[in-house]
Amino acid sequence: MRPSRLSPLALAGLLLLSGCGTSPGSDADPSTSSPVTSSTASSSVAAPSPPVASPSEPAPAPSTLATLAPGPGHTGDTLPTDDPTAAEASCASVTAQQALESALPQVPQFDDGERWTWDASTADTGGFSDCAQLSWITVGIQGATGSSPYQILLFHRGEFIGPATERAYGFAPRVQRIDDAAIQVTYRWAGRGETTAGASRTAVSVFRWNELRGAADRAGELPPT
Repeated sequence: MRPSRLSPLALAGLLLLSGCGTSPGSDADPSTSSPVTSSTASSSVAAPSPPVASPSEPAPAPSTLATLAPGPGHTGDTLPTDDPTAAEASCASVTAQQALESALPQVPQFDDGERWTWDASTADTGGFSDCAQLSWITVGIQGATGSSPYQILLFHRGEFIGPATERAYGFAPRVQRIDDAAIQVTYRWAGRGETTAGASRTAVSVFRWNELRGAADRAGELPPT
């Protein structure tokens, strides 16, 4: 028996069917693969965003150093806590003798029926300061004896602000500095039956400069009048 032969048309159709069944993955041409789009590439290499501080992180605290605002005479330097130049500027630049000579004419003379002149030559100027908020000079009358009256002249930064008390008291007072703005005065007098030399009674007062009043405040006791 003679084998049957396929016609050319049937053979072509058979080949066509065979080609359609071929796996695209095994025979695909690499040159026909789909290219990666530019948008995909851009998204894969995008630069990271700059770091943003967390809202919970506190802002850096400002400097606690006080500074001078620029202006006449200032350059914005740190404000000093102890400026010797400023301290010198608040001084009167006068001597104790000059302050005494200026103050005495303003102090009423002691009058016990006879008017007594204050004696500048025997005044104790050791407590005077032209820089202290409160300082003093103690002055007695001319020809003073042990129980003669004395007056304490008060000064603020070298400027006379008046006598410590309106009345002058007998016996030389003892004056001590408490601080730059305050002094303590111990007055002495003779009690009943005591002699001048043996006077033992005392009264203590404290005088303190009051910036608001522009005067010295007194607290404590005074000798009896």
